[in-house]
This record gives sequence, structure tokens and C-alpha cells, in this order.
Amino acid sequence: MPIGHGFARATGERRSSWWKDLRLFGLLGITLTVPVVLAAGPLLGYVVGNWLDRQWQTSPWMVGLGVTVGSTASCIEVYRILRWIGRLEKHKTGRS
Repeated sequence: MPIGHGFARATGERRSSWWKDLRLFGLLGITLTVPVVLAAGPLLGYVVGNWLDRQWQTSPWMVGLGVTVGSTASCIEVYRILRWIGRLEKHKTGRS
């Protein structure tokens, strides 16, 4: 049983303000995740591509390929995060 659940049921009150604060932190976490994901993919692609370019002397091909693959992966992950948020909102509002 979640904290405060019995109190809200016993008194007929809605969830307390601490619950709203907790939800706000969850939304803040999701909001901060999107820019980090968008930056991490191309950055990791650049680092790996740069290392491969030095190993195989193929500059700048591997950096370009790494940044492209990293950017694509980041966009796909942001799309998945946004779909997940949409499913949460549908579940919360009771829409099907």
C-alpha cells in the first residue's frame, strides 16, 4: 500500500501536496532526459568515429558515420520516450 493511500481513503481527501511534488520530480526527470539523450548519441558517435579514424586512417569518414548513427539513435530514443509519455497520459486520463 503506497504511503498516504490509507489516509486519503479514510478521510475522503484527495492525494496530498507531497504526491504532486513527487509527480513534479518525475516530470522534471523525463524533461531532463530528452536533451541528454539528444546530446549523448552524436557525442558518443564522434568519440568512437574519431578513434576508428585514427586506427584505420580513414579521416573523416568514421566520424561522419558515427555522428550520423548516433544522431539517428538519439532521435529514435526520444521518439520512444515521447510515446511512453503519451501512453502514461492516456492511462492517467482513462482514454483508450
